[in-house]
Formats: sequence, C-alpha cells, structure tokens
Amino acid sequence: MGRLLLDFGAGPRRVPLGASTRLGRHWSNDSVIEHPGMPLHWLELRWLGREWCWRALGAVDRTVGAGTADAEGWRAFVRGVARPRVRLDGLGWVELVDPSAPAMLLHDLRSGDRLEAEDVHEYVEVCDDGIRPLATPEMAPLLDGQVFTVGDRVLRLLLADAPRHTAGTGIDLRDAACQLDVGDGEAVFTAGSDSRTLRGESARVLRVYASARLRSGEGWLAPIGAYAEWVAAGGHPDSPAERVAWERGKVRSRLVLAGAGGVPELFESKREGTTTLVRLSLPPGRITVDGRGPTGSGGKAGQGRGDSLR
Repeated sequence: MGRLLLDFGAGPRRVPLGASTRLGRHWSNDSVIEHPGMPLHWLELRWLGREWCWRALGAVDRTVGAGTADAEGWRAFVRGVARPRVRLDGLGWVELVDPSAPAMLLHDLRSGDRLEAEDVHEYVEVCDDGIRPLATPEMAPLLDGQVFTVGDRVLRLLLADAPRHTAGTGIDLRDAACQLDVGDGEAVFTAGSDSRTLRGESARVLRVYASARLRSGEGWLAPIGAYAEWVAAGGHPDSPAERVAWERGKVRSRLVLAGAGGVPELFESKREGTTTLVRLSLPPGRITVDGRGPTGSGGKAGQGRGDSLR
C-alpha cells in the first residue's frame, strides 16, 4: 500500500497513505506534523486512479517538488526519480517510498496511529456485504470514514475502495467435496485441485472447532469451553475469552479476501438458554486433524495450488 517517509527534525517517520491524506500542524490533519514552521494545513496526497499526486494547501511559495501542476494544482510524483520528495523551505520533506495503491486503514483518533495490514483484522471483519466491527458484528456494515469503538480505542475506518476480493477460482466451503485438514500450525481447505491455507491464530481456532466436531459429531462449544480449548491448543492465557470470537471473524475475513465462497456459513450458532453455542458447519466426514478423521482413520491433507494466508 502507499506509504510516505517524512522528516521534520524529529527523525524519519513512516505514514501509511489513505486514498486522501492531509498533512499539517492542525489536529484535524490525517498526519500531524508538530513543527513551529509548519502551516496549519500544508499538503494533501491523493490516489487518482493510477498514481499518487500531491498539492500544496498552504505555504505554496515555500513548497518545492518535481512535476507539472494541473489546473487544480495537482502534481504527480515523478516516476524514475530516485527520491520523489516534496520539501518545505528547508524545514523538512516527505518522500513517497511505496507508490502502490491504497488499502483499508484504521485511524486511531486518540493516538493518531494508522493501523494497516494484519492489525486492521484485529478490529474489523471483512464480510460479503461490507466491513463490520469484530467486537459488535451485529452492527450494520461500516461506511467509509465512520467512527466506532473497540474497548478503549476510538477508530475511524478508511476505505481505499470497495473491499477487493481475490478472484474466485472455484472453491466453495459449502461444496460436498470441500475438505478441511488441520495440521501443525496450518489449516487447509481443499476442493478438487484448489485450496486455501490459513496459518497462525486462524489455524489454531479452526483446530479447536474441528477437534470438537470430530470428538462428538455435534461439535457445539460454549464460549467458555471454546476458550479453554483454545488456550490448551497454545492460545495466550492472558487474552480475554472474547478472543476466540474475534479469531473466528479473522478466519472469515481471510477466506473472503481469498475469494472463497460460502464463508458466512462456515460457523453455525444456536441458543441454549442464555448461552450461544457455536460449531464448525463442515460435517465430521470432511474434516481431519493431524491426519485423523472421525473414526481415527488416517487422512491426507488436501493438496493444490492454494493461496497462503497469514
């Protein structure tokens, strides 16, 4: 994703770029530069479909950068330049160090930090119909720029565009031929010659629900039971019990982004009194854990041309 390196005397700092990013001394800017010589609103950078462009909002006569301005003052960062920088009259500079297209970000309104990549999926889930907070999945999909809270964090969603899903290549979790194989540190969904591989915490939480499905056939787990099994499988014991539900959301996000079908149906839930029980929807006959299926028979993890997800 697009990224700036900037230095105004306090040392270089990297800034992930949203589709539009404003820099200046005022608190309302996306990236605040606290320098006495900095204008309240100095520079805007914007992704204009194929390239990053910039224009000065203040101190125009003291702002220096390559490129020819259009009628609205936008200049493209010049390609092929070793260091595509914009300078402010000897006070400092910004440099485009990653010219790739913007991606989804979360802006922490208290700290000013911008969360990207895997950090984003600690707080939101990518669903077929949009982006939802992991902590409150019953909420309507978030809009671009919408503010929401998770614990003591106040976050603003910054969408680059509609979520970009990997082009589907035919794998559908509802397919009777789709198999889940959980092994050492990874979980592989396979259908025919196609597969999707999840690692890390996503594989750990799938191990919990896959093992429960094989153990009893039904596989329903209450939150406290799922948490205990997750910790027993290596999950961090200092994490809150809600962590298991968040990890299920991240599993779904990664599968949606990888182009898998049938992702909303991966987990099933039902109520027993005041408790919500959850299980993996795949029947035991389509699951192996460490090479063993429901009857203890050996199995072989599916193999294919899978996309690797972390």
